[in-house]
Amino acid sequence: MAVRDSQGLDAAIRVESDDEGRFVTDRALADLQSFSAAETRLFARRGALARDNLDNTTRFLVLASVLAAGLLGWAHIRNRVEIYRRRRIEATLQTLSALQTAILNAANYAIISTSTERIVTTFNATAERWLGYDAAEVIGKPAPAAWYDPAEVLARARAVSEEPGPSVTGSSDTVVAKARLGQREENEWTMIRKDGSRFPVGRSVTAQTDADGTIVGYVSVITDLSLRKAQEAETRLSEERFRRAFDDAPIGMSLVDPAGRWLRVNRALCRMLDYTAAELLETNLQSTTYSDDREASEEALRETLSGRDSPCQIEKRYVRRDGVLVFASVSASLVRDTNGAPLYIISQIEDISERKEGERIKREFIATVSHELRTPLTSIRGALGLIDAGALGDLPEKAQGMIKIAYQNSERLARIINDILDIEKIDAGKLEVQLESVPLTAFLAQAAVVNQPYGAKHAVRFVIDAQLADACVIADPHRLMQVMANLLSNAVKFSPPGAEVSIRAIERRARVRIEVQDRGTGIPEAFRGRVFEKFAQADSSTSRRFAGTGLGLSITRELVKAMNGTIGFETITGEGTTFHFELPRAAEVLQLPLCGPPLRLRATTS
Repeated sequence: MAVRDSQGLDAAIRVESDDEGRFVTDRALADLQSFSAAETRLFARRGALARDNLDNTTRFLVLASVLAAGLLGWAHIRNRVEIYRRRRIEATLQTLSALQTAILNAANYAIISTSTERIVTTFNATAERWLGYDAAEVIGKPAPAAWYDPAEVLARARAVSEEPGPSVTGSSDTVVAKARLGQREENEWTMIRKDGSRFPVGRSVTAQTDADGTIVGYVSVITDLSLRKAQEAETRLSEERFRRAFDDAPIGMSLVDPAGRWLRVNRALCRMLDYTAAELLETNLQSTTYSDDREASEEALRETLSGRDSPCQIEKRYVRRDGVLVFASVSASLVRDTNGAPLYIISQIEDISERKEGERIKREFIATVSHELRTPLTSIRGALGLIDAGALGDLPEKAQGMIKIAYQNSERLARIINDILDIEKIDAGKLEVQLESVPLTAFLAQAAVVNQPYGAKHAVRFVIDAQLADACVIADPHRLMQVMANLLSNAVKFSPPGAEVSIRAIERRARVRIEVQDRGTGIPEAFRGRVFEKFAQADSSTSRRFAGTGLGLSITRELVKAMNGTIGFETITGEGTTFHFELPRAAEVLQLPLCGPPLRLRATTS
């Protein structure tokens, strides 16, 4: 090939034809074959290596694809989980936001939050209701200065300016001055509604901070104090009324602590005891109490503090500065604190010295009536009765008339004296009754017989309608006869001549009702409420038709009450009146006791 390239083809053919040429040719062919074999082996190795590389690359790509698919799947799952988590967080936040909004709107106080620039960010439903603004009107806008009273803002600004810290430059600074320093600010303000009306509030302001502690806004919690202020005003008014009533009361009043020391006294008590208020407040209750009454006074104090009897009432004697005794009626009531512990005792102290003197005079008068008038009157009445009955023979007609008048007036005077004595016994609580079983039918018959002479005098007849033949009542027979005498005489007086007075007994379960009915004109409506009062008379003029003291029905009521009964009446104008009383029914029937002659069982005219 080299010869061919350098000398041409012919030269190459000649060289190949000789031995040397053939040797070179053979060697070249051998080298060529060796090269081809080596090349073939090289290609085989390169192919095997390429196949290995391809297999490795394929395996790597497959593994990479699997890993990529796994990563993509994991990423997809993580993405789905994150999306779910975010949705759940968003739902929770929405729920919390809705709950927060509901709490804010349901709160019974106004909540207003603002940014540091005083831009309103929250305005709850209570704030809307109290201030009269819709949230949309104020959120995102500066907090109106018109919400606050300018005079209060100015006063507050002056007060804040005097305190250590930054100066206050405007109304917006005034309402958050302490909150800006990280302090809670609590004050009372007068807020102004949209319509211009005002109401008192308690306002608490705190600062809102971020994670770094930087103030990002302010929250105001506002409480309506209208009710509390009204209650405070009412309390002040009540205290003022109490103070005036206490100080200006016409009777003595005092406040005493549980130890018995005066805490407060009014002017009337000072006048009563002739001490100044300062002098009394340096003493105690017992120091002004008469020595004989101190034990009872201490017992009354213990009784009041126990709370068993409220108010506790007692009559006692105080000692004036000059040593004069003052009779007083004391009514004491215990006042407790919110925990139920005794706080103080309020006492009403009435000077009853004049009443006690009147009672003394009354007792002396009763004693005089009983001993100095009743005894000689009994002799006079007896003598006149004998003379009227003819014990001294026939008298001239004029003298006989005078004796009858004298005898009738002595009878009337005796009834008046007996009534006065009965009233005294009733008032003194000394009325005695001896309760026993009284057979009613026989008793009513006896009562009619005893009082028939008085009925005959007025041409009035008694008619008994007792359906309970075996009925008995629990009563004092003598006092019961006195009750019947009063009711029958009253019925006779107010019945026209020729009329009948009905007497009835009616069973009413465990009680028996006794009725006395007249046929008179009835009780005037204006007088019906006073029928049982002492000295009460429908006609109180000096020219009244029927004589009497006006004590009969009052005594009758007390007698019935003493026998555990009740009494009342029914009246119809122009038709008459029925008085009725009820007594307990007795289980056993006993013999009717002798109730005595009519004069002892007196009929009291009313």
